[in-house]
Amino acid sequence: MTLVIRRGHLVSALAATAALGFAAPAAQAAFSPALGVTLDNPASGKVSGMRVWLASEEGDTPVRDVTIRLPGQFSRSRHAALAPCPPEAVPMRACGRESLLGTASTAIGGAPVTGELRMTGAREIALLLDRAVVPGRLATRPDGDLDLSLRGLPALSGPLVLSLRGAEGALFRNPRECARYLTEARFISQRDEFGIAQSAVRVTGCDRGPRLSRVHVASGGSVLTWRLSRLVGGTRVRVERLQRRRWHDLGSMLSTGFAGRNVLRFDGVLRGRALRPARYRFVLEPRGGGKAASRRFTIR
Repeated sequence: MTLVIRRGHLVSALAATAALGFAAPAAQAAFSPALGVTLDNPASGKVSGMRVWLASEEGDTPVRDVTIRLPGQFSRSRHAALAPCPPEAVPMRACGRESLLGTASTAIGGAPVTGELRMTGAREIALLLDRAVVPGRLATRPDGDLDLSLRGLPALSGPLVLSLRGAEGALFRNPRECARYLTEARFISQRDEFGIAQSAVRVTGCDRGPRLSRVHVASGGSVLTWRLSRLVGGTRVRVERLQRRRWHDLGSMLSTGFAGRNVLRFDGVLRGRALRPARYRFVLEPRGGGKAASRRFTIR
């Protein structure tokens, strides 16, 4: 297998070769594959279609094998709507929609070609391209990264574009954390040259504010508890009274903002005055944004 040296390191590599007393190797065809990845729906935690673009520079040796690696924050999407195509139906192109993972487009011999990516087993896939059936595999690596590999591509004369389905046919689910994620592809050319390319995708749509949960108030409003997803600079607790079907603000207190459980013990006195019997509610507003939450209580 030939390891391709990037152009930026070519001069130093030749100098090192001469210093060791070896003759410089004869010039070879370049192999500089490229990768592009985009998400149809970049929202965090959602299943999404995915567009993968694989290409080589003009004059490069065509790609034979490729493995596309997604970071472990992505996960396999399990959908009952997906089912493998029977092996006997694959070469006849007689698979149903339930096995369709996506479509493909490229060129062979300068002529445009379209194809389909099909599920053929629990981890096996196949790219049906012109008259070729290119076997592939889906695998989870020990470090959690996800691999989609294709072996034995025909000599392509144009970029290979894979358009993976979303919704009920999605292969992957986006990470829950909003961030920039690096995808990678490892290529082997028809001449056994090796190359690596990377592409970044950004997952968006996260609520950056703290999240309130498990808000509970004891009878009579004596004890209020809640949980926060992260540490904040306090929780503003407003007290409102129901009068003539409307809530009226009586005042507020600044309580704790710990990550996890928080407790406020309330003696029924606000601004130096005891609350009279009526219907009330606490309105909790964590500092740093996030949605407010409220709980009702009654003083008898």
